[in-house]
Amino acid sequence: MHLPSLGKWFCASFFAVVLTACGGGSDGQDEPAEPVTLNALGVDGPLLNAQVEVFTLADYIINGDSSTSLLLAPTRSSASTGLVDNLTLSITSVLDALVLVVTADANTIDLTTGEAPVVSQVVTVIRDIDIYEPVFNPATSSYDLFRRHYATPLTTLALDLAIEVATANNELTQLGVLDELNNAQKAVKNLFGFGMASTIDIFTTSPILDEVTAPRSLQEEETQGLQEDVGQYRLAIETFVNAIAAAAAASGQDTAALMQAIIADIADGVLDDAATDAVFEAINDTDNWEAADAIKTLLETELTGLNGPLESGVEFDDASSPDSDQDGVPNDADDLPQDPDGTVDSDGDGVGDNTDAFPNDPTESADSDEDGVGDNADAFPNDATETVDSDGDGVGDNGDVFPNDATESADSDG
Repeated sequence: MHLPSLGKWFCASFFAVVLTACGGGSDGQDEPAEPVTLNALGVDGPLLNAQVEVFTLADYIINGDSSTSLLLAPTRSSASTGLVDNLTLSITSVLDALVLVVTADANTIDLTTGEAPVVSQVVTVIRDIDIYEPVFNPATSSYDLFRRHYATPLTTLALDLAIEVATANNELTQLGVLDELNNAQKAVKNLFGFGMASTIDIFTTSPILDEVTAPRSLQEEETQGLQEDVGQYRLAIETFVNAIAAAAAASGQDTAALMQAIIADIADGVLDDAATDAVFEAINDTDNWEAADAIKTLLETELTGLNGPLESGVEFDDASSPDSDQDGVPNDADDLPQDPDGTVDSDGDGVGDNTDAFPNDPTESADSDEDGVGDNADAFPNDATETVDSDGDGVGDNGDVFPNDATESADSDG
């Protein structure tokens, strides 16, 4: 992979302050380069005491969880906050994208529910620029902070979808996957954003109140916008978790299998898997949708050790209907929520008006010979000169001299 020019610029220009993010540094003496360290969190809610791994993206897309670990030592998230601070890698610089994998086991608890997490593994991609680019630190009012990296169910779906599409396109390389990443996250936000703004980058936006989203003394408006993004993102995550838990209970399948079914269906463009149907039924059930006020309370009270109060003007909407077929019409206004080619079905026969030859007749949808009689009622659906065969002899009444005698159809001598 080629480093983006911006990433190279940041690494060069901010080298003095990148010590904790990319290692290295010198006071005029030749010193061993320091290892890369990252701060991270897996969120279903925040995953306490979960296994943590970091791989290169190039390795992960081929070998998955069997990839070579970049960790200096086995690591678990904090058993009290879920945070993974100063995660030390065995490399001293990052030239390629990384993958953060947070996996639950029997000892893992979801901080939000106090129970085992619904989604047992969350994954995200860490692009090189996201490691080397400093962000504003409200505590010091300077750009000396490096973002925390969050693995969530939505980043998991987006990365897996990018890998699936790259595979189908015979582009299963690091660059091929990264090229698909923006389209993949757009699809995931349409399907499972529940009203989340399209401008939110799920790979860099925090789903908790953290160091980056703390109040800025002279920049309250900017803080408000960041916190609203946090709220929208977390609301989408919690609503998706509610929905996939309900789908798992209804279908008898585990959430990992359901997420793989979702990916396969989105990738091939045909939402036809029975498991996917269970998920879409659950995401359209308003009982699974979270309210904004509940998410605000969650963000301010969860015990991550990073959060503080929301700015007084922070507002975002309750969960709203997603757009499962990505046709621009939300499910609750779409007669065909899993058909991207149709949105209106006036007769409720499952065929959109735009392709239904009889949009107001639920018994008919096609007229192959264009004779004005629907194929279901047309004895000769491919013969525009005939529609009825009263005696069932295979000869249409129009051409049958004996339309009511199955043993005769012609009278040559008159």
